[in-house]
Amino acid sequence: MLVHEYIEIKITQTKYYNNLGYDVSSGDITTIKTTDLPKGSEVIIQTECDVCDHINEIPYNKYLKNISNQGFYTCKSCSYVKSQTTKKLKYNDS
Repeated sequence: MLVHEYIEIKITQTKYYNNLGYDVSSGDITTIKTTDLPKGSEVIIQTECDVCDHINEIPYNKYLKNISNQGFYTCKSCSYVKSQTTKKLKYNDS
């Protein structure tokens, strides 16, 4: 899960953020909702593992890729949980 609901960034894509309702200009430093970052964003965010509660800092796009599988975030140490779950769902393995 995301640790912070909001993040402070330097604006480079004014049209994208203006379309989301932000009143910004190129080069502005502003606070936005973390979920408003573009899907391919490399901005580093803080995440919390949904299994062990460990805090990690990873790029936003890697976070989205991680939660797209099974709908929850796992750190590297807990990735076996997703692996086991996927195996059970995909191959009906006990």
